[in-house]
Amino acid sequence: MATMIPLLTQGRLKELGSRAEAKVYEALRTQLPSDCTVLFEVSWIGTAATGNHFDGECDFIIMRPGWGLLIVEVKGGGIKFNTDIGVWSSVDRYGNEHEIKDPFRQATKQKHEILRYLNQNADWKKLQRGKIIAGHAVLFPDINANLVVGPQAPQQIVAGRSELRSLEQWLVGVNAFWAAGVGIADFLRLELIKIAAGLLSGQAFALPLVSVQLEREEQMRIELTSQQGRVLRAIGKKPRAKICGGAGTGKTVLAVERARELAQEGLSTLLLCYNQLLSQQMTISCKGINGLHVMTFHQACGWYSNLASQECGTDVMAEARAICASQGHVNQFEYVSPLALYLATMKCKFRFDAIIIDEGQDFQERFWVGVEALLRDPDRSRLYVFLDQNQAIYEAAEKIPVPDDPFLLTFNCRNTETIHKFAYKYYRGEPTDPPPGMAGVPIGTITQDSLEEQMVAIRNEVTRLIVEEGVKPKSIAVLICGQPKENYYPLAKKVLPNGLQWSLEGDIGSGGVRIDTVRRFKGLEADYVFLWGLDSMKYSDREEVIYVGSTRAKSRLVLVGRPAAVQAELEVI
Repeated sequence: MATMIPLLTQGRLKELGSRAEAKVYEALRTQLPSDCTVLFEVSWIGTAATGNHFDGECDFIIMRPGWGLLIVEVKGGGIKFNTDIGVWSSVDRYGNEHEIKDPFRQATKQKHEILRYLNQNADWKKLQRGKIIAGHAVLFPDINANLVVGPQAPQQIVAGRSELRSLEQWLVGVNAFWAAGVGIADFLRLELIKIAAGLLSGQAFALPLVSVQLEREEQMRIELTSQQGRVLRAIGKKPRAKICGGAGTGKTVLAVERARELAQEGLSTLLLCYNQLLSQQMTISCKGINGLHVMTFHQACGWYSNLASQECGTDVMAEARAICASQGHVNQFEYVSPLALYLATMKCKFRFDAIIIDEGQDFQERFWVGVEALLRDPDRSRLYVFLDQNQAIYEAAEKIPVPDDPFLLTFNCRNTETIHKFAYKYYRGEPTDPPPGMAGVPIGTITQDSLEEQMVAIRNEVTRLIVEEGVKPKSIAVLICGQPKENYYPLAKKVLPNGLQWSLEGDIGSGGVRIDTVRRFKGLEADYVFLWGLDSMKYSDREEVIYVGSTRAKSRLVLVGRPAAVQAELEVI
């Protein structure tokens, strides 16, 4: 998402006098990457050769490292050019013509005036390595670009309705057009962009705080996830359904939304998952919804077994434990609790009208017998299972009691495109597209040879993010993928500023910067993630851990480890 100066809210955009300029502003903001700076409605006072002063103004100035300085003039509505008399006109929706200035002559004049203005600044001139490449272009958002022809309008610098959908690609071509054949010249660099933005916008210029960038990207995620909601509408009142999608496709959001909807319809609803932290987060999201129970699978086993024990007067869990022991199965989570749940359904009358399960790929085959038995009506009660279809972790989900083909979530609405590309290198499943319009920044790295040096570097970067960039501590997570995990826990003893604390394997809402393992954090997300311990992962779990761990990062991902291990992961893309 580009840096816009000024940054206009949707309300202010609607108030603009030009609908065309508002449309182009929003397209530039969402389509261009974060290293682009766009100035809107730039005004200045120029001085003519006669010494007279005049007002200057242009619609957009676009700057990016490695590009020239690009001036874009926007003309909305229909356009007509009378070649006989050399007059340009705009055509409104009623067919009425209104004479306007020649947009190409305007853009050319603006380009020269802006360069003249910038070259009067000593800092700007000092940093130039040669003449700055500059170009102009005209954008007609309501017509086809090929309708505008003439010697002053080569197609490379003209855009229309179709180019508005791929502005970055068009602007790359505009830059190439003006850079072609130029001798000794200079392209824009970050320091030049800062000076130009400060001079032309009338304000001090700095890249937006990381916290501001995170907020912008989060708003885009909300819009993208709402688009995935069409899957829920497609399910309708089907009694059973599987909803599959890769990491970041909005499964948890949709599972919670479906559970809330069913409970509000008056159905007794159970929302299950495997992960305790995920269950805590979903419980917060569902607070105050009558008839909606949120638990982990094993919490449900214990709760329902106690309910049955109270009803029948026998200890159901103890009964399950004895049966499992006689068969040589002593594991509480894998054998005893699932059996206790099933036995309890034979003794307790309470049932659910609907069961929603998130992260269903984590449920073992023996879990499903008890889950199905909790349904009031095996044919009509609702069972919806949301799961990751990545084949590397899909095997345990093959016995899910839903016979129909799954509904597919086809695009990632959590991670930036950069993180998506990195994480999905280990994904094997139905194609999943990266999020449109959210390019993101490159994957960050912290490379040190020793754990102590890595801890200090992480602490220093976390401090910078909180103090200088305004990032909230709860938005940061340090996820451990190395083994043993205890080797990494001393990070929690590194002092943070302003009395802030680390939250080492803490509950949701415990506050502080979170330190946790990838497995415990499964199903959750954070704006800023440090993935730590790449050089001590269990090799057999490597692909799954990288896939799960890196997709927890919504906007920023930093790989931490020894240099060779970090570089090896970056090369496998």
